Amino acid sequence: MGVRFRQLRLVGVSVMMIAPTTVIGSGVLGTDVALASTLPNPCSMLAAAHAQSTIAHGRQVSVGKVKVSTSTPTYKSCSQVVGSVTVYLGVSSFLGGSGGVMVTSVTHPSGLGVGDELTVGRAMGSGGPVDVIDFHKHGVYVTIDANGATPSNLTSFARQVFKSLH
Repeated sequence: MGVRFRQLRLVGVSVMMIAPTTVIGSGVLGTDVALASTLPNPCSMLAAAHAQSTIAHGRQVSVGKVKVSTSTPTYKSCSQVVGSVTVYLGVSSFLGGSGGVMVTSVTHPSGLGVGDELTVGRAMGSGGPVDVIDFHKHGVYVTIDANGATPSNLTSFARQVFKSLH
């Protein structure tokens, strides 16, 4: 009886073999310190994109303030609560990943450039929903997490953020 292998994925990055389930791994592939000083402000981007318009898609929800989540020279992120979903928007000068996700599907929605990826799955520990979209534009890598959002609403939100990057 043979062992069935599936893929371990670094979101939008590379593939390696492991058994028995698909998992999003963590890692950093490279950095550009000069670019780090020119990263856009993710809090401004998150506030300007009005997540309540797309993530909540017409439902009346309470919207929290945009808060800084992480700030390092090469990675910055902010979050905002929209109804029952917390939306995280991160910008970086490198492509990275997240860990501990049993992947249900990986798609490449239109309107987000080459290399975009929408990953839907379940957290390995809690079993809760995981909804992440990654894309890059002009040397800036963007990751948006909105666990529990519908993939179409998350994609609509990501398109708004994509258009705002100059």
